[in-house]
Amino acid sequence: MNIQHRVLSLATLAALAVQSGMSHAVHVSPGGTGQVLLFPYYTARGGYNTLITVVNTQDNTKAVKVRFLEGKNSREVLDFNLFLAPNDIWTGAVVGTAAGARLVTNDNSCVLPLDLFTETRVDAQGLAPNEFKNTQYTGANVDSTTMASLDRAREGFFEVIEMGVIDPINSSVIAFIKPGSSNRPVNCSALTSYEPTPGNTNAVRFPNVGAPLMIAPQGGLTGRASLIRADDGSNFTFSATALEAWSDKVAYTIAGDLGPSLADVSPRTSMVLVGEGTVTAQWAEGRDAVSAALMRYSVKNEFILDSGTASKTDWVVTFPTKRFYVAVGPGPAQAPFSSNFATNGPCDPYGYSIFDREARLAGSRSCPGGCNGERVCWTANIMPFATPNLALSANNFSLLSLSNEVSGALTNPGPYTTLALNARQGPNGTFSLNFNNTLPSSVPPFTNIQSTVAPTSATLTPTSGVARTIRGVHFGLPVIGFMMHNYRNGSVQSSYGGVIEHKFTTRIE
Repeated sequence: MNIQHRVLSLATLAALAVQSGMSHAVHVSPGGTGQVLLFPYYTARGGYNTLITVVNTQDNTKAVKVRFLEGKNSREVLDFNLFLAPNDIWTGAVVGTAAGARLVTNDNSCVLPLDLFTETRVDAQGLAPNEFKNTQYTGANVDSTTMASLDRAREGFFEVIEMGVIDPINSSVIAFIKPGSSNRPVNCSALTSYEPTPGNTNAVRFPNVGAPLMIAPQGGLTGRASLIRADDGSNFTFSATALEAWSDKVAYTIAGDLGPSLADVSPRTSMVLVGEGTVTAQWAEGRDAVSAALMRYSVKNEFILDSGTASKTDWVVTFPTKRFYVAVGPGPAQAPFSSNFATNGPCDPYGYSIFDREARLAGSRSCPGGCNGERVCWTANIMPFATPNLALSANNFSLLSLSNEVSGALTNPGPYTTLALNARQGPNGTFSLNFNNTLPSSVPPFTNIQSTVAPTSATLTPTSGVARTIRGVHFGLPVIGFMMHNYRNGSVQSSYGGVIEHKFTTRIE
């Protein structure tokens, strides 16, 4: 049985969740709010800044972990704890420095450490608290001697994880975080006395030492980011992917702690919308539950390369759970990924198909290991359809091996086209990136074990009818991202940017 993805209404999703008994199974939120936000890309390279907005849409007070990870091997470069009052919005920006990048803000929401954005102290490297660090990929944590500089931290992805909600019965802590008469939080510094840091002997500490301070995450987070380049006016704005029902437990840790991570999902259950209804699956590992919720059999989107408008297209392709499967050194990674982190990165092959705007197949490939070396190798990748890449990224994997097929995706306008535009257009069209299309057609796809994740048990709950047990093997790779494209108007020296979110198919058998 091959189950393909379709979009269901929020009401249908809720009904199916209750029917299946899995109302607390991690899933991609159809409404765009959740307990976890995954932002597929940030950059401070080539003159870009990344502007960030995180919103608490609920009437409660949240503690969230904000974590930035570099894009080569998902090593953390900065994290902090952010406290959001009811309906609060936090804003910040990743900007470049002489050596790397830093996070800046003029927002008033409480953060820990308190001096994160004051830049009044530096560490042994001479870096301020808000500058991105390389300690997780150097020294005892080294993964590549040739990619150890702070420059590597200039681009990657980031995640926002709700660790819990301040218990409504603890009005004093909530009062510290809420804005007072000055429209600023009343007393952010008071939060330090509640931190579970070594040496803190206070009787009351987060999450629930000495008093009921926190309850489980409630969801309702949403966010967006904008890649801004001031010198040409580029603006590429995209929304975060939201995961709902990530955890039914408080998961508070101090700033600087590598937890909680996406793998700390509770319970270890996933839910995926499919054509017949929903598939819920139980997993032995928490990482697999989140990966299953994000598993995509193929990624589909457009490319725009009109020469008349000097258009360029980059795809952002990010694997937010890849770090839980990939080790340092040669050899295969753990399924569903293919290889460990070595000199050229932890690479995964892909197949593809290209269509022009008139639905003509311009090219396709499906062969073992990729045909012309078609591999995507980092965690946060830029896949450009033209050079130089639009994002000016160092994490790019060029589609140049497909250049002849992409360049053949031309369109001849019809007779009703405005005369001034009656010229051949392109190359433009659609591209499909297929993560299970890398074996000969004579080999059943489920034999490609490095592109599947199998649960301990799974249930298909149809929109009507009786739920039944299935194998629940999820095919593909856990991926998020978007397409960014530009247009240039040479007559007035203006530049326009646009973002189209990726579309996906799923396959569960």
